[in-house]
Amino acid sequence: MKRVPGIARSTSHLPLLGAVILLAAVLRLLFLGAESLWLDEAFSVTLARARWDRFLKVLFNKEANMALYHVLLRFWLSLGESEFFVRSLSVLPAVLTVPVLYALGVRLFDTRVGLLAALLIALNEFHIEYAQEARSYSLTVLLVTLSSLFFVRSIERPSRKDWAAYVLTSALAVYSHFFGALVLAAHWPSVLFLKRRNVPWKGLVASTALIGLLLLPLGVFLLTGVQSQISWIRPPEVADVRKLFLTMAGGPLLLIAYSVLCLLALTVAARRSRSAGAPHEIWRHGLLVIWLFLPVILALGISAVKPLFVERYLIVCLPPFLILAALGLSRLKSRLILAGALIAIVGLAVPQLFAYYKPFHKDDWRGATQYVLSQAKSADAVLFFPDFIRGPFDYYRDRLQGSREGPSVVFPSVEYSRFEVPRMPRPSDILLERLSVHYDRVWLVLKGHQPASGDTISRSIQESLGSHFALVRGRTFTENRIIVLLYSKIPVTR
Repeated sequence: MKRVPGIARSTSHLPLLGAVILLAAVLRLLFLGAESLWLDEAFSVTLARARWDRFLKVLFNKEANMALYHVLLRFWLSLGESEFFVRSLSVLPAVLTVPVLYALGVRLFDTRVGLLAALLIALNEFHIEYAQEARSYSLTVLLVTLSSLFFVRSIERPSRKDWAAYVLTSALAVYSHFFGALVLAAHWPSVLFLKRRNVPWKGLVASTALIGLLLLPLGVFLLTGVQSQISWIRPPEVADVRKLFLTMAGGPLLLIAYSVLCLLALTVAARRSRSAGAPHEIWRHGLLVIWLFLPVILALGISAVKPLFVERYLIVCLPPFLILAALGLSRLKSRLILAGALIAIVGLAVPQLFAYYKPFHKDDWRGATQYVLSQAKSADAVLFFPDFIRGPFDYYRDRLQGSREGPSVVFPSVEYSRFEVPRMPRPSDILLERLSVHYDRVWLVLKGHQPASGDTISRSIQESLGSHFALVRGRTFTENRIIVLLYSKIPVTR
């Protein structure tokens, strides 16, 4: 029997792997709590903090995507709610992905490929960014990588244990994010690279049926509840595809380097497969190529009907990209050339990381909320437009103000109106008219850089307030992405 890659190796490389895992952890924990939660992160926290009945209702009816993450976050928040702690739930699976990717690289090829792939993902800015976000992306990457590892094991040496693990991790990956299903869609056609007698058809068919059965609730949701949740996505362009691969690599020069390495890996593989004739040699490379490109192609195809091509959703394509690049590096015959290539890649990655850590990328809801609370009176009113931007304000008000009395939020009237059906995304004209009867001062918090329709409604709200109140002051945060305005019935004196 031919040796299967990944079997019977020494453990002398484990200290190196440990060092890479430590590096990955440090880079993902660095400045973890420095920036404010942005809208999506605040939504996840608000949903996870909701009462059980509301939480389950929203999960089943409106927010089935990332359901697994939100369940985990609900229990995680019982231990702490600081930005650092909330985001650490994403750091944990991100760091675990490093040894799992290593294991997949070893299983497919050898120890060197596994170590190189682990190093590349440890330094990858795209992966670091979403390891530092309180959303499900890093968890999804971990689960699709685990699913792929068990898929490879099940194809090459079928066992009930590995098929069961494949079914479980695959279903969890899709419950973590719908785009996990695109990776499964890449697994199954990869067997076309194998001869029929080398495909464990019984296990493959049975596992596929079980995964489908486990995903039936998501299928029902997709048919009924997903449309409104992706209405903000615009149709993709060619530039979006180019930007995706630039983001996965970490920049133009790194993309060139990785592309050359991937081509080198596939060229060497094609030459070896013609001479060696190993039954799984072509399949291993084919699996990675399909995993890298098929989710992108499917996302583009579906976007012709309903746009859903989003960079961060396609982070599921990152593992095969890095394994192929690692394979290309391992094919460099000279140790000196390999060392030079690694130094060059690290040298290109480090400035990208400095650029990532230096500025503030996320909307400064912490600063905006602190500003309102420090200037507001308990008798003031606060309005938000669009309605869903109340989420981060509530999170920071609870942390900054605690139980002390503060201004009254009059719109939206519920803690987070995205939970409600039907929604009222803007304050009614009747509400705006009545504000002057009950309040002397009104704070209006707006989301900047909105679509034209949003800007039109924003101006309409300001005009309605202006007919009863005088604009006292205004302030913007994070390059005008958050706008805070104070209106008062009291004449302004200077």
